[in-house]
Amino acid sequence: SSNFYFVTVCFTTIYFTVYYKCVKVVSSNIHSNYKTYIPWFYTFALYTILSFTVVTAFRYNLAVLYFSWCMLEYVINGKKKFLYLSILTPFIHFSFLFYIVLPFGYLFINKLKYRTNIALLIFVLSFIYSNSGMSSVVSNLSKQYLSESVSSQVDAYASEDGVKANAKRYKKAVENGSARRAINRGIIDYSRQILMFSVVFFIVRRKRFLAKNKFYEQLLLLALLSYSLTNFVSSVLHGSR
Repeated sequence: SSNFYFVTVCFTTIYFTVYYKCVKVVSSNIHSNYKTYIPWFYTFALYTILSFTVVTAFRYNLAVLYFSWCMLEYVINGKKKFLYLSILTPFIHFSFLFYIVLPFGYLFINKLKYRTNIALLIFVLSFIYSNSGMSSVVSNLSKQYLSESVSSQVDAYASEDGVKANAKRYKKAVENGSARRAINRGIIDYSRQILMFSVVFFIVRRKRFLAKNKFYEQLLLLALLSYSLTNFVSSVLHGSR
């Protein structure tokens, strides 16, 4: 539809329903002593996670929230069906074709005895190999194991020519960019700083939290593996997203 009000209602209803599902899983596992702060938690999350491009990047942002919801339900509430529901994320946005390795990586590592230490080691190594030139590897793998239609789309982003073409396109967009684009990039950087601070904080204080509730160990493990995977594929165009 081209009707502004109809599209606004549809986008808002879909997006914030999934957003609410994510926050509800987390808030329902918070200790009762902190229940008073939950409304503030909603507000804080809303203004630090959401960008000004929710509408213009609706599919991508919805995919992020849907995948997050599936992971939270599986990791925190132990609902195994969400492990398989997360596989549907690439049908919302193509970029998650590579990221769906996360739930199965978590499933494997979570069974190991020293899972938290292993996740910490992977986390550290991910920074060392964050610019290891994964684009060509991803491009070659897609040509070998994926269909022609899918691999051609991967090639447009991950191949050497694809990276160069997109780099020119984005450079031009930045030069002719709007205030909204600049503000959006600022919010993304701000959110990343908050995320990194939160992860480091939980690493340093993990013993205190893990002694209280197993929920924190699962959340920390997921955060470490998620951040690590992002670092490993950051050299692929859009990998950092």
